[in-house]
Amino acid sequence: MTIKQARRILGKQSQDQSDDEVQESIDSGKVLADIIIDQYFKMSPQERKDWHKKHK
Repeated sequence: MTIKQARRILGKQSQDQSDDEVQESIDSGKVLADIIIDQYFKMSPQERKDWHKKHK
């Protein structure tokens, strides 16, 4: 994701942030997404099924 795309998504929240701060938010989001995806793939098939039921 580019800084421009992130600013569009963040809207007014990003107005007072420097490009470096927006980039830090992008990087943090990527790390968090990687952790969540890794945890999901570590689940057993039954755990995934249960997770999907919970998050419909």
